[in-house]
Amino acid sequence: MKNAMNERITRMITTKKLLLFAGASLVGFTPHVLAEYPGNAFSVTPDQVELEEGKSLLLTAQAGGARKLYWTIKRDAEDKVVAVDMLTYTFNAGRVVADTDYVLQFKAIYWIRNATDRYMSSGNAIRMLIDTVSKGGNLLLNVPLTPEGELEPTTLTFLTEMGKCLDRIGESIFATRCWMTATDGDSIRFTRSKDNTVLYVINPGWSNDQLVARTLGSSRIDLTTLTGVSLLGSSDKLTYTQDAGGLAIKVGKVPFESPAYAFKLTFSGQIPKLK
Repeated sequence: MKNAMNERITRMITTKKLLLFAGASLVGFTPHVLAEYPGNAFSVTPDQVELEEGKSLLLTAQAGGARKLYWTIKRDAEDKVVAVDMLTYTFNAGRVVADTDYVLQFKAIYWIRNATDRYMSSGNAIRMLIDTVSKGGNLLLNVPLTPEGELEPTTLTFLTEMGKCLDRIGESIFATRCWMTATDGDSIRFTRSKDNTVLYVINPGWSNDQLVARTLGSSRIDLTTLTGVSLLGSSDKLTYTQDAGGLAIKVGKVPFESPAYAFKLTFSGQIPKLK
């Protein structure tokens, strides 16, 4: 009995203590997030505690809206990840050689882009692509991903809409070249085929009754080698007339909804040069 009491007194005298500091930090933040963890609170409790060796402590965090969670322990210069995607963490003091300080950090990653209000519409992206290609340029389109490397539903819709339009007018965009002039007024853009036998007249919208390209007037270009005019995405052959004021392409009601419409002008030889 006496020996057991002496052993207990000795153990109490030699027990070392560990001071644990717990905190929370934001890796990224936006007031509008796609919440994976519900709520909007952000904290860790308790934020400071003193433990004896061999003891353990359950810490609880809140991180409303966070997409990724990390618990890290820092001691001296070492910063080690000890848990991922958990709102609780059990810290075990283990054996403590001397009175020691530890810093336990809870980190939350947020989706920092302000959701979809910064997205360009698919129609504007198509029109920007048309304008860029007509001037001999290339368009690099940045499509953001979520922290998990996936496409958001809004992004998928955006790309699907672009793809649907390009399925129809892609011939006037891909593998084409800029023509002698890129524009006709504020809206119409020109591209040409690589072999210079097809001229594309691209209009960002539908013109009722007729589309007039003033650049293609008889005072500026000879269209006697023009063999046909058609609308990409439609099998209908179109009629046209030319006078000094421009080339007028007769059109009916809108055949399909699209942010842009491309008219294909096919020549028996090379596209005539502008005067």
